[in-house]
Amino acid sequence: MQRATNTTHSAPGSSSQNTQPPVGTPSSAPNPPVPDTATDPPSPPQAGERSAAVDPPRSATETRQSGDPGYRGALYDLGVAMSTMGEEEQACGLWAQAAEAGHAGAAYELGLVRYRHGDRAGAETWWRTAADRREPRAMAGLADLLDQQGKHAEAGSWRAYAAEQQPSDVLGQTT
Repeated sequence: MQRATNTTHSAPGSSSQNTQPPVGTPSSAPNPPVPDTATDPPSPPQAGERSAAVDPPRSATETRQSGDPGYRGALYDLGVAMSTMGEEEQACGLWAQAAEAGHAGAAYELGLVRYRHGDRAGAETWWRTAADRREPRAMAGLADLLDQQGKHAEAGSWRAYAAEQQPSDVLGQTT
């Protein structure tokens, strides 16, 4: 079977033959246009490659210097959602990523999970990390844990430090 070429009449000086097949005629996919690197975005990444259009990952140092907590907060929030759904292992994985990137609340949550599972050393490690980042819940948890270990002086120091971190308009107010 021969394929008919659709010819049209056109203005002088223009092409008189339409290279598109008639409607309803099967055709192969058209050749993609050659990208103009000055104006066209890069082609999609191949398997295993990152797209140049996506921002490259930043180093932990660069992230801390930029002060951009966005992705850390997103990891933390997703961890909270997973924990709420009973997916503790997934929550801990997300919190670990957020904590390693500097999220104090995520470090606190990891300490809380370790404490509930009887891992007092793990709880202390994560709570110290969070307390060093000025997380008041971690300071309180760490102080209580240190009291249980008989380290009352250090526990008192953490409580005092936590009190110093409270906004001045909250201290001394009666309810």
